[in-house]
Amino acid sequence: MKKYSLRSRVLHWMIALLAVALLAGGFFGQTIPIEEKAAFYSPHKSVGLTLLALMAFRIYAIRADGYPELPAQAALWQKTLARGVQYGLYGLLLLQPLSGWVMSSASGHTPVYFGLFAVPFPFIHDAPSIAHIARNVHGVCPWLIIMLMVLHITGSIKHYFFDRDNVVQTML
Repeated sequence: MKKYSLRSRVLHWMIALLAVALLAGGFFGQTIPIEEKAAFYSPHKSVGLTLLALMAFRIYAIRADGYPELPAQAALWQKTLARGVQYGLYGLLLLQPLSGWVMSSASGHTPVYFGLFAVPFPFIHDAPSIAHIARNVHGVCPWLIIMLMVLHITGSIKHYFFDRDNVVQTML
C-alpha cells in the first residue's frame, strides 16, 4: 500500500501534536485567574497561527501528492466515513485558529506572533458583534475536533489491531 508523502506525514504529526497542545491549553486557560489570561493566551495565539499556516500547507501537500487508496475490501460506508472524518478535521483545524484570530482582532487584542510582530486579521478591528460570533465558534470547535479525533484514532486502532491491513503504516 502506498504511503502518504514524507511532507504529509511530517505535517500530520506536527499538526496532531500542536492541536492536542492547543486543545489542552485552551481548556486549561479557562481555569486561570483573569489577570494571568493575557500572558497565557499570547503564546496560545501564536501557536494557533502556526497551526493555521501548517494546515494550509497540509492541504496544499495533500492536493499535490494525493491520498493513498483505502483498502479495496473496505465497505463504501467505511471509506465515506474515513474521508468525512478526515475532511471534517481539516475544516475544523482551519476554522478553530481562524475563529480565534478573528475573535482576538475583533475584540481589540491583536495577536503578536511570539512577541515579534502584530498579526491583525484583515479588515477586522474592534467589532464586538463579530468577536461574539467568533468566540462562540471558537468555543464549539474544540468539542467537534475532539469527537472527530476520537473517531480518527478509533479507526486507526480498528485497522491496526482488527483488520491488520497497512492503513496505519501509510502515515508512519
